[in-house]
Amino acid sequence: MSEPRSNAVILIVGTRDVGKTTFIKELIMSANFPKKLVVDEFDSRVWQNMKTFNHPEWESIKIPRILPNQLQYWQSGLYRAYDSDIEMLQREVVGKVENTFVVMEDATRYFDMVLTKDQKRLVLNTKQNNCDLVLAFHSIADIPPRLVKYSNYLTLMKTDEDVYDKNKITHPQFRAMFERVKHSKDRHYSETIKLK
Repeated sequence: MSEPRSNAVILIVGTRDVGKTTFIKELIMSANFPKKLVVDEFDSRVWQNMKTFNHPEWESIKIPRILPNQLQYWQSGLYRAYDSDIEMLQREVVGKVENTFVVMEDATRYFDMVLTKDQKRLVLNTKQNNCDLVLAFHSIADIPPRLVKYSNYLTLMKTDEDVYDKNKITHPQFRAMFERVKHSKDRHYSETIKLK
């Protein structure tokens, strides 16, 4: 996953307190893009700076807010965009964000099983817009099936699920990966597979 500017769609799946935020922040820090954007519904404290358990010194890296109507004028840097009207925010991101590493924090809250037109454009236009897109989910069950088909990578952390829909993720290595992650004694254990 360290390929610069791969225009990838990356799914990160894990329940609370398994290291999703730390993993995503490390992806952001290694991303080779002039612009990096974290999208959320509200002003989350964990996204006000880049601090992680492994990198407490990153607390000095602040993540200021950018308003949705400013996205078209934004040239570089790390920002977060949040608004309770997540559909409007997604439209703004789809229409105005290019050359960017985009993180859709807690996508579980605003991605339903059927993708909206804007969500489909967001995912399918990563190459045209030169963006990498990271989508964080709490469980495998929360991921829309179509989204799995459109994604390049899936990082699995503990999900507290005993089983998953084998028709949703058909990758031949996923079942063994699921079992390894599920049975690992390490709460923060994860594995990544390339879906396509």
